[in-house]
Amino acid sequence: MYPSVRRVVVAIALVVSMPLARPTVAAQEPWVLEWLQAYASGHQADVLPKLATVGSLKEFEEDLDKLLPKWTAASATQEQHRRAIIAFAIDTAFARIDLGPGASKLAEWACRQIRRHSKPDDFDHRAYMAMFALFGGAADPDALELHVMHVKFQFPNEPRLALERGIAEEMRGAPFYQPATQTPAGVIKHREEAARRYADAAKIDAVAAEANLRLGRVKLDLGKLDDALAALDRVEPLSKDGAIVYLADLFRGMTLERLGKPEDAARAYRQALVIGPGAQSASISLAALTFEQGDRTAADRLVNEVLQRPAPVPDPWWTYWPGDYRLAAELFKAMREAVK
Repeated sequence: MYPSVRRVVVAIALVVSMPLARPTVAAQEPWVLEWLQAYASGHQADVLPKLATVGSLKEFEEDLDKLLPKWTAASATQEQHRRAIIAFAIDTAFARIDLGPGASKLAEWACRQIRRHSKPDDFDHRAYMAMFALFGGAADPDALELHVMHVKFQFPNEPRLALERGIAEEMRGAPFYQPATQTPAGVIKHREEAARRYADAAKIDAVAAEANLRLGRVKLDLGKLDDALAALDRVEPLSKDGAIVYLADLFRGMTLERLGKPEDAARAYRQALVIGPGAQSASISLAALTFEQGDRTAADRLVNEVLQRPAPVPDPWWTYWPGDYRLAAELFKAMREAVK
């Protein structure tokens, strides 16, 4: 049941998140400078929708390179302008995250500007954290892992670094990542390495809850069910994050099903739905289990409740794979607030 449920949930997520067609503009220096000036002066909310119309991130990056020397020349405004152009580039990359590798390359331009700062500060840290969300959302594990190394150079004690390395490796074994080149042996190798990285991250208090969640998920995929359950059972006492606890209950239910414990699995799914009422992944999982147990009426009711909602209920499963992407709103807000 688990693979079929995953396909259903992923398909729903793709439909919900599919970007709408948008008119685009060529990146030309006068436009870029005008938007950058507005962004730097505090009118970020007005600029952000415009960034989604940028057609070529490569040309946009070239324009930023042209602007950078003059933009940061005046000593009185140098630091504020440095922060503004970095955040501006990251926001533009995020606005065109649908371009995948192109967005990652523009973000790397911003990262280079941070690495040139001899005394990394709070803004630099916030910008780095926002880029973790960006690389995760772009489904670019290589860029994500490279970013870990860049952050480590200036913030070696950042607790998320070990976790991000695990996310990158798990993503390499995801069903959507380079499916044409995936092999069963390769997928297993990626999952085993991800498990090792998550086990290391689980030793760090600040990320222990999410590391155990993801360790449990990987162990489930590897068929190591007792190990999966042990990791998932450690999550709830460590976390007050509703999304993390929901997923722990969801994955616990899947694990218990595989262990041949349908009643316990059903309780886990119901507990997930207490945390995330109406969330599709737990609803569909519980419906499938209920159907297999012979209660077709209850299964039909659960499915109909999902299908008849005017809008899908936000589901933490949709943002599991892209890691910190689920935190993008707060991370980008924190970055913008430091452009002063």
